Amino acid sequence: MKKISDFSKQLLQFLGIIICSILIFATIKPSFFTWYNSSLIASIMIFLSLYLFYHLRKYLRKSLVIKPFKSVDTYVYILLSFLILFFTTIYLYDMPLKSTFELLTSTSRKYFLATPGQIALFIIGTGILAPIWEEMFFKGLLLRKLMEKTNSFIALFVVIFIFPVVHISGLYDNFTKDLFMIFLAGTLTSLLYLKTKSVFPSIILHVIWNLFFIFYWNYI
Repeated sequence: MKKISDFSKQLLQFLGIIICSILIFATIKPSFFTWYNSSLIASIMIFLSLYLFYHLRKYLRKSLVIKPFKSVDTYVYILLSFLILFFTTIYLYDMPLKSTFELLTSTSRKYFLATPGQIALFIIGTGILAPIWEEMFFKGLLLRKLMEKTNSFIALFVVIFIFPVVHISGLYDNFTKDLFMIFLAGTLTSLLYLKTKSVFPSIILHVIWNLFFIFYWNYI
């Protein structure tokens, strides 16, 4: 029987931590988990866990390269991916293109009574930290490891179908449409990683899209 490597053990343990975090938020819903700090708390827990797993950190370093940014193509890929997400959103949710600026600058918002501190925590957690750890795990660890064991197509197929799982707890009214958009975002960020062999471009795309999404849908 083939012995499981230390890396594989830690990868499975790390995946277990992520799943447990999702289940706690989706089912138990602790009182200290609120709309503005849930992503922040979960992200901090996951970053701390990643720090404790030496083999994962060592493996991840090889995907933390900035060389792709020396090529104009990388910026073009990021821009095209964002535009695909944007125009798909407009079509899927039947949103007029001309209303984009109005939505981004609207004073109406879902959490109207939110304090500046709550808004800051929400932006940091949902708009910045969550995209970073998601790309590190799904692209820098899981996708890359699957590519070593199988091939790009199978690895991509597995990752883009697992990626929506971490977002299930946040899907409500437009479940099918939201799920498709998450699936599309996961596909585009995965393709971006395959093209650049770095998690930084996919992190940038993910952060930009999340921040745009927050203001476009008037969360704050």
